[in-house]
Amino acid sequence: MIPLLDSTLDPSTFRLIDAYVTSQMQAMHIPGVALGIVQGDKIVHLQGFGVANPAGQPMTAHTPLVLGSTSKSFTALAIMQLVEAGKISLDAPVQRYHASATTSARVVGRSKLGRPRLGRSWSPSQPAAINRVRQR
Repeated sequence: MIPLLDSTLDPSTFRLIDAYVTSQMQAMHIPGVALGIVQGDKIVHLQGFGVANPAGQPMTAHTPLVLGSTSKSFTALAIMQLVEAGKISLDAPVQRYHASATTSARVVGRSKLGRPRLGRSWSPSQPAAINRVRQR
């Protein structure tokens, strides 16, 4: 990893990060990466590397990607941050936080954190879903 010793991120730092990402892609045979760096509440660097698909379309920082099961880890992290902050309980009925929920399930089972489907899945082949993502 590249240690960031201070809070100043300048173009030379981004060049180092981009070079590191490129070298790791080559070493691990990764065809494409979309990178975003956030500092505080600001996006300070966006970059695409490699290709987005077998046809060779270039990867950009705005290329829609299917996260698949990766989103479960993000969901679990967000839920546990809310638990640690005392804002939700893992054992509470889901209706406490989402009044229209019709299930009798708890927020998230302790052994299945992040595994329940919380919404309809989508793929990049669904234009409406892509447009919603791009508008954010």
